[in-house]
Amino acid sequence: MSQYRNLTDDEIRRLEASGCSASSWSDVSVAEEFRTEQLAACRLEGRVRIGRDARIYRSRVCNYDIGEESLVADVTALECRHASSFGNGVAVATMNECGGRTVKIFTALSAQTAYLAALYRHRPQLVAALDRMAEREAERARSEVGRVGRRCRITGCRLLREVNVGDEVQLDGVSLLENGTLCDGARAGIDVNTTDHADWQQALQALVDQRPLVKSYVMDEIYNMMESGEAAVAAYYAGDYFTMCDAQADSVDLQFYYPENTNYFIDAMCIPTSCRDQELAECFINFMLSREAAVANAEYIYYASPNRLVYDDPEYIDDMGEDTMAILYPDIGSFRDAYNRSAYRNLDQDTLTYVNSLWETLKIN
Repeated sequence: MSQYRNLTDDEIRRLEASGCSASSWSDVSVAEEFRTEQLAACRLEGRVRIGRDARIYRSRVCNYDIGEESLVADVTALECRHASSFGNGVAVATMNECGGRTVKIFTALSAQTAYLAALYRHRPQLVAALDRMAEREAERARSEVGRVGRRCRITGCRLLREVNVGDEVQLDGVSLLENGTLCDGARAGIDVNTTDHADWQQALQALVDQRPLVKSYVMDEIYNMMESGEAAVAAYYAGDYFTMCDAQADSVDLQFYYPENTNYFIDAMCIPTSCRDQELAECFINFMLSREAAVANAEYIYYASPNRLVYDDPEYIDDMGEDTMAILYPDIGSFRDAYNRSAYRNLDQDTLTYVNSLWETLKIN
């Protein structure tokens, strides 16, 4: 285990020269082996402890212990603003949204224990004992300083608040995590636009680990598989979900869910360079963007439209219905920010070739 010390005056001068600052350098402690190259353009506030070979780049960190060999880069805020139990002891509603079957979660909670807490309400002594377990864990975890474990990688995230992070956790592009605990080995996102081959190797390994649970990798075949109930769950486009609902069997009840982090895309009408009448093609695009044509197109294909003339049209909203609009246009007011953050970009040819080779490897194996 590393021994910690305060920074020397010379180290502080070099850190400030590299764009680092602190609310109080005396509250920052580092491992004996610390090198100033481990920090760059970062802001440290409150009590911060930096383990051996831990790195913090272009990030703000407040009241956190950063474990050995961990990386925190391009994070808007990793902060513990007040004493917290980091999600332990929080009562979560289960079974239905009407309440009455809450379960107090804690780090060591198993599926079996949660089952007992939710369904054995007729055993009040048992439920009380389980609640006391959660409360003891919450008290044990309570601290004014958060923790990032060893060999973690936290990159491109926005707000991480009162979150304890276990060992070897990977977070990439997370928008918000608050009042929780991530257990050892947890993963949350790899940037879909990364050009780092190591990131794509991690994605491949995650898919390899998932493979025993996967029925098959398909495209259009997914319609029959989901409509008939042959498959239980699939990752697919929101617009096609409604097409499947229209054709689903009587015994099937399809539902749609957005994960906390998802990708965004916009289909486009393009004019090829070989077009013989560019002006006519542009007129057709203008026509398809007009209110009547755009609304008719959106209603026919069931896909969301980025055209304000569509999603602000009262008749379209009424025809789609509240539930459908909620799926097609979640948080439409912040769509621009979400798109800029999570849209697919054009990758360089080398990265595309590499990703395609990994995909072929996965399918072959």
